[in-house]
Amino acid sequence: MGQGVFFDKETFGRDKLLPDPAPWTDFVALYEPTVPPDQLQRWKRFLGEAPLSNKAKDDLYRLYTDQRDYLPGLTVQEKIAKLEAMSYADFVTRVAGCEPIVVTYLQDRVAGSGCRLDLYSAYRASGFRHLPGLYGMGLPAYEESEPYAHFPDGNATIARLLVRQLIPAALPGDTLEDSILAIVDYAGLDKQDAPIRIRLNSTVVQVKNVRSSLWKAEGFAEDHATDGDEVAVTYSCGNKLYKVRARHCILACWNYLIRYICPDLPPEQKEALSHNVKTPNLWVNVWLRNWRAFHRAQVNYINAPNSYYTSLILQGPIDIGGYRHAQSPDDPTVLTMLRVYAQPGQPASVQHRLGRVDMYNTSYETFRREAHLQFDRMLGHYGFNSAKDILGLTINRWGHGYTYWDPTPNPSDVPYAVRGRQPFGRISIANTDAAGDDSSQMAMEQAYRAVHEVMLL
Repeated sequence: MGQGVFFDKETFGRDKLLPDPAPWTDFVALYEPTVPPDQLQRWKRFLGEAPLSNKAKDDLYRLYTDQRDYLPGLTVQEKIAKLEAMSYADFVTRVAGCEPIVVTYLQDRVAGSGCRLDLYSAYRASGFRHLPGLYGMGLPAYEESEPYAHFPDGNATIARLLVRQLIPAALPGDTLEDSILAIVDYAGLDKQDAPIRIRLNSTVVQVKNVRSSLWKAEGFAEDHATDGDEVAVTYSCGNKLYKVRARHCILACWNYLIRYICPDLPPEQKEALSHNVKTPNLWVNVWLRNWRAFHRAQVNYINAPNSYYTSLILQGPIDIGGYRHAQSPDDPTVLTMLRVYAQPGQPASVQHRLGRVDMYNTSYETFRREAHLQFDRMLGHYGFNSAKDILGLTINRWGHGYTYWDPTPNPSDVPYAVRGRQPFGRISIANTDAAGDDSSQMAMEQAYRAVHEVMLL
């Protein structure tokens, strides 16, 4: 099994599912190898059967196989500057001279980021190891990602292990493996005499630097300053507002909101934070009776450019602790589908806001109907019957999904993310947003930085 590509008749003239000859770009850590071992045979079939013009097929093959320098005569720095100033979509059509349908074919290969290729500069696109056309440009190599564990519940395992480290009694066991099926004792998270407490359902609405000498028995003084020696935090819980004080505070929330939570920030820092308009992400989990049709089609991941759902990912073969993946095509399993919201031609911030409205206004019934239709069109030839084989769907609407910093030219040499994360008095700022990148590794690095800022005060 491996990666497949589905051509829909509305875009490409006819419905066709083919083995994909191109290397994987997204979700490369889920499966190996990312380059198909039978790539030559796949290219032969693709070039013969793909519902594309001969010119478009030749363009794609050239992009993936030709080590051409499309900007000859320029230095590396001149190439980087030029590629930073254009989108990858423009590079493919205007510089590499490909048919526009080639961009359509490629556009959802970074769907996991919630963006399409018009929002990636050509240079940034070179950071994806297998987006084609940039191999022969002599660009500096991007650092390869370290292999990482993919847990059955995603990053929730990391959060559970952090909770265990902070409050051991809340999560039974003491190894990674025994944490997978362990049940958290939520009542043990917020005990009166515990040295560490995690308070759920509590939303911070205001954070201010204050001077401890001005605290009053009846409440908090409103006087505040960046040279204060404490932080006043107001939060909402159970329809009531509470105020607490602390020596330090780290805001690890969505950075865009910090300018509202902490209204005393300098105007220039608020402006930098305002550029973090997150992508809307729709992830749909589908409970399948079995995965026989996928096995017959020899696909476990389908890229579906321009379809309603653009990426379909069969649950990976993960065995950890007491958790076991489906052992046979006859077993039930889970598949994840992604939908990307895009308004080509609009700035990133506008695309994300319009996409968020679209996602929230779409009914569950529409998502369900589109899933059934797409499954039958892609896999009906291989025996899939959505009425029988789909047992249920879970719709996950992440209105503010991944970090994506507005690519608008920055009047300062300092990136927006760096300007936005500067400490303010005794308030430090963390979260993956503070790195301008969407990964758990970046979130950890920013947390580490923010804690060390606090320790220096």
